[in-house]
This record gives sequence, structure tokens and C-alpha cells, in this order.
Amino acid sequence: MNKIIILVLSFLTFTLQKVSAQDKELDSHIGKIVAALKAKDEAAFLQTFPTYNQVYEFMSTMMAKAQEGNPELKAVLDSVMKTEFTEQNFNEEMIPRFKEEFRKIIRMGEEKGLNWSNVSFLSYTSEKNKEEGDVQNVKGQIVLRDADLKYTLPFDKVIWFDQHHSWFGIKVRTVLKGKETEQDADKSVDAILKEEAEMKQEGAVEKKTTGTDVSKTRPAVKKQVVKKPVAKPKTKQ
Repeated sequence: MNKIIILVLSFLTFTLQKVSAQDKELDSHIGKIVAALKAKDEAAFLQTFPTYNQVYEFMSTMMAKAQEGNPELKAVLDSVMKTEFTEQNFNEEMIPRFKEEFRKIIRMGEEKGLNWSNVSFLSYTSEKNKEEGDVQNVKGQIVLRDADLKYTLPFDKVIWFDQHHSWFGIKVRTVLKGKETEQDADKSVDAILKEEAEMKQEGAVEKKTTGTDVSKTRPAVKKQVVKKPVAKPKTKQ
């Protein structure tokens, strides 16, 4: 994995101070994400993720705390920020990841029969993601409705930026249809992967079979030998 991705993801897991406006801001953040998905608006979806300047400020604050009383660490982190975390690298490596997240969610929904333009936002739940330690990083579920069916989007990686008093980003793990659970979805994925593996294996066997030099398996064709007439010996006169 590229250094910039490791750097960003590492510093996004630092502890951030909780503020009273977080719940209200989370309502707004999730609402914007649902609206962007409903409209299939990639640009609007990207606006729910941090910009280069916002991430730079966030990381700089975290790094200042990490390097207190440690001049050697300060020198290393300052060097990394100057050489690795550039705006060009951010645009080339992080922005495409944000775009792919949007396209992945749209694709997963459509594969389950979800018509994004018809969805209604019913509700969402959230809780602190304990797997990430003390970081202000929440996970939960977004519940949508399309026609008479409910669709659930389990998510995590929604992160609080204290400097901007805002939540940023999201990672949707899957799209669940009706009463389907994540375990059901995992089984479906496993079944698909197993089927693909079997197809690849069958394809390999077929290729091996058909790729054999058939000329070596056919009986050899005997060449017809044309016998030349034997010349009669000349008689002396």
C-alpha cells in the first residue's frame, strides 16, 4: 500500500475530543450522503469527504501532539509531510478511492434491485466504533425504502474532525435487502467466489485439454510408397 494511504489512515485513527454538536452534525452528514446516492451525484458525494487542506490541518494537529518532547520524531514526521503528503498525491491517490466508494455503493444497491432514484430515507443508527479505540469514528446502519422493500446499508469509517466541527467520509460494507443479514450477504459472496473459482478451474482443465497438440494424438498416416519398376539388367550382345 502506498505511503500516503498508510499515513492518512493512521492519523485518522487518533482520539478526537467529543463536542455537543456532533449528533446534529451526524444527522446532516448522513442526510447528505443519502441525497447524493439518491441523485447518483458523485460530486455531491465527494463533498462529504475531507479536502486536502482539511486533512492536512487535521494531521498537522495530531502530529503536533505526537511529537511533543520528541525532536527526532518531529524531524521524521515533518519530512514525511513535506515529501509524501502533497496535494498532488492526495488528488491522485485519495480522491479516486472516494470516487470508488461511491460507485461501489451504487453498484451494490443495483445488484440487489434497488432503484436509487425512488429511495426514501427512513432512519439511521450509529454507535462509537470500539474497534478503532477511542477515536471519534462511528459505525451504524442506514435504512432506506424502495417501493415496499427496506434496504439496509451497514457503514463505518465516519470520522469527526474537531477543527471543522464536522463529520467526514463513510465506508458502506454491503447493501442488505429486506430481512437479509450481513451473514447472509457474506454467504452469498462466498458462494459467488466459490462458483468463480470452480469456473476458472473448469476453464483451466478445458484449456489444458483443448490446448493439447491433437496431431500427436491422431494415428499416424502411413505414407504410400511408390515402388519404382526394377530395371532389367542389360544383356551383352
